[in-house]
Amino acid sequence: MTFRDRIVPAPALATDPPNALRRRLLLGAAVAVPAMALGSLAGSRWVSATSLPAGTPVRRSIGALAPDDPYVKLFKDGVGILRERSRRDPLDPTGWDALAVQHALYCSSIRPDLQIHWGWDFLTWHRAFCWSVERVMREAVKEPQFALPYWDSTRHRRIPAPYWGKDNPLHDATRQMGADDVIPDDFLDVEGALSLDSYYAFGGYPYDNPSGDMIEGNLEQGFHNNVHNWVGGNMGNFATAGFESLFTAHHNNVDRIWEMWRKTHGLAAEPQHDAWLQRSYSLVNEKGQREIVAVKDMLDTRRLGYVYDDYTVQPRQLPDPLLKDGTGVTLAVAGALKYSGRKPRILRFERANVPLHPLCCRVFLRDRTNPGNAPYVGTFTILPVQRGGAPGLDRNVVMQLALPETVREKVNHFASVEAVIVGVPLKGRAIPEAPIPLAKAELAHEVA
Repeated sequence: MTFRDRIVPAPALATDPPNALRRRLLLGAAVAVPAMALGSLAGSRWVSATSLPAGTPVRRSIGALAPDDPYVKLFKDGVGILRERSRRDPLDPTGWDALAVQHALYCSSIRPDLQIHWGWDFLTWHRAFCWSVERVMREAVKEPQFALPYWDSTRHRRIPAPYWGKDNPLHDATRQMGADDVIPDDFLDVEGALSLDSYYAFGGYPYDNPSGDMIEGNLEQGFHNNVHNWVGGNMGNFATAGFESLFTAHHNNVDRIWEMWRKTHGLAAEPQHDAWLQRSYSLVNEKGQREIVAVKDMLDTRRLGYVYDDYTVQPRQLPDPLLKDGTGVTLAVAGALKYSGRKPRILRFERANVPLHPLCCRVFLRDRTNPGNAPYVGTFTILPVQRGGAPGLDRNVVMQLALPETVREKVNHFASVEAVIVGVPLKGRAIPEAPIPLAKAELAHEVA
């Protein structure tokens, strides 16, 4: 019996808009393209998306639009309305603050049943959350064709212009990056994640997998975490990320990349058992009422009521980073690479003294007998966790690598392998000056 065969379900985890906001022609022609505790929940079932307006609302790339574009203006109006609701009544369930708090509630590294990171709930829960916000905002601006934008950071490597400016509801003064700062090229590698055949490697493992570790997917720990941490401020903290107006745009881009993966690998590549399909999330609908949505009902975005205007990303523009002499932390890695093709590899090591703040690091696999031979294998952000918490999470760091065939062939010829972890300094955030003491590293093919 394989791991996939023996998975079992995890435990269950207002103002009116201005008169000017009426039926704006902001989306052009509608596109037609294929496509809160966790676990089983009681409550009213998901019904709101069964009747859609003519055509499907389109999520657009906000980085490609001017700040005065009608679509952007409507989005700003929507955020402004929701913020005003929270100013008038902090407990309004359709207000900005109440919606943002939902993300903080499901970021517990103490209990896996209250955690939607480090595992297979990551993509599905965030899809449900952004969809909930979208529906609330669609009702607030009284525009049935409205859809939230996404930020394609692979193409638009600065925080988009619409998010800056005095008296702008999209502005967030806590950001540690400015309007002219550019995301490093290697932070934006999504091609490795898209190449992975396994949903568990791409999107995360179940929390009850045999390793005892909570294992996030390559997309989450790499591209997703890197962008959150790069922006910094509210965006770089579990408790406050949902308050940043960039949050839904970044997560819509992650959701769009998931759709790209699905189109590439086919729907059958996703888990087909009820342990995943029947997982349910509690959300707020456009009327401020609690509603339950199951994963099986979220897999067709058209049924939810949105599609994207584009399903491509821009490849990385620069060569791989190089390992400089005297940098990083080395550790012997147990295990061997014996498979061809671009397959996942799991790198696990003790968390030990990894800093409490998010740590962005570049990872290399080095030939211990020839230190100059050290291919780069990815950039990841290690997130802080609560101490004494969920099994394995505060004990180990687990990275899912996507190794190109050329790298795999090179590493296959190493007499012995070391992993080298190099911290990446970011504006306003120092990295440890002394090497981080890591131990008990191993390189595995997959969870047994």
